[in-house]
Amino acid sequence: MIPLSTLQLNRQSKYFVGLITIILALITMLGPFSIDTYLPAINIIKKDLKATAHSVELILSMYLIGYAVGQFFGGYIADTYGRKKTGIIGLSIYFAATLVITYQSEISYILTFRFIQAIGGGLTTVVCMAIARDLFEGRELARRLSLITMIMLCAPLIAPILGSYLTHTFGWRSIFAFLYIYSAIMLVIVILLIPHTHTTSR
Repeated sequence: MIPLSTLQLNRQSKYFVGLITIILALITMLGPFSIDTYLPAINIIKKDLKATAHSVELILSMYLIGYAVGQFFGGYIADTYGRKKTGIIGLSIYFAATLVITYQSEISYILTFRFIQAIGGGLTTVVCMAIARDLFEGRELARRLSLITMIMLCAPLIAPILGSYLTHTFGWRSIFAFLYIYSAIMLVIVILLIPHTHTTSR
């Protein structure tokens, strides 16, 4: 059996900087995708669940609150338990919560797991920024963060179009199916490719 450590990106490789930048950008895109793919489906979710407009709009609010909570505690958790481990935990929480949302028909449960989903997303975003700071310094750090941000900003442009297509083609639940598939792919990438960049305090 091949040890997982041998699959991690080699920091000495000439491709390392480019690959790690793209990977971190793709992971941070999870946040905008989580918000903007859902927006075209608001009215359809409202009708399907027979919910009030206010309760359906709370799906967005719950994500923003949970995302803030995840980011608030994410720095401490990443410093204490390590970047990679925290990223795995965050993506696992996100994946599990999104999977549950996909098959829920009660708005109260959707709101609850949307909040949990967002905590995972917040943890993951903090970890990506922390990894970048661990690997780069000075001008190179500024350059990498700029590139990550530029790539991430593609998500708000793509997400509403993707969300509208998925909703009208497969139904609104397919949006959350897309999100849990995307998060699962990112989770595998973190486990296999992202190197440990921080010595934990525990």
